[in-house]
Amino acid sequence: MPIAALLMTQWMAPQASPTSMTVYAPEHYQANTPFSAMVVIELERGWHVYWQNAGDTGAPTSIKWNLPEGWTVSEPTWPTPHKFEEPGMVSFGFEDRLVLAYQITPGAGSGSVTLQAKGEWLQCKEMCTPGDGEASVTMKEGAGEPSWPNFLKPETLKEQIPMGPVKTIATWGASGPVVKVPAHERLKDAVKFEVYPEQESTLDHGKTVKTLQKSGDAWTMTLLASSYLAEKPAELRLVLVPLNREGKRLNAGIRLIASVE
Repeated sequence: MPIAALLMTQWMAPQASPTSMTVYAPEHYQANTPFSAMVVIELERGWHVYWQNAGDTGAPTSIKWNLPEGWTVSEPTWPTPHKFEEPGMVSFGFEDRLVLAYQITPGAGSGSVTLQAKGEWLQCKEMCTPGDGEASVTMKEGAGEPSWPNFLKPETLKEQIPMGPVKTIATWGASGPVVKVPAHERLKDAVKFEVYPEQESTLDHGKTVKTLQKSGDAWTMTLLASSYLAEKPAELRLVLVPLNREGKRLNAGIRLIASVE
């Protein structure tokens, strides 16, 4: 299905693979003007891939870009992950579809250019197999507005991505960090939280939250440190997802960066 002002190319892994990778980018670029590009991994039903911190099992999904000289690309913006639980293990990742958003900044105008992305991931169901893919798009220099498919429109992605980062502070107690969670519009109706640590081997993934206290619209959370933590980190990077009394997500939450005192 052609889209007027958007380019996409798709790489399909061998027939037995449950995943495919697609790159979306605008048809046109302008020198020194950032634009959005997306890497999308589609999964067959029941399969999952992993977040930047895979948790107790798995391996992070990794994308590498090959860009023209003088072009730069941001770190990916990740959607909020989900938990996959097995006896004694908790991992973090995505079913159905993973969308990674990037900001790419062109250098000087270079006419027609090709952008290439290569990905590696671990794809799991009852068993796990390595997955990989690559895709490229050719862009033209000039003006034009992208026309994203519905699932990549900004208002759709906003519902899947944690807001922030929100800056705060934490102290270190006997069992782990004590984090001050400031009031935020996405947290106002929360009864409890899911916590996803971006850093590996920082927090216990099975029982992350030890205690939770509310004061007005703010919270104090005592978290359990991982038994694999070698030394106290200078900061904690967390995704905090608000839940209702039944444990249902209220929204995609916030990204919290806590300086450890």
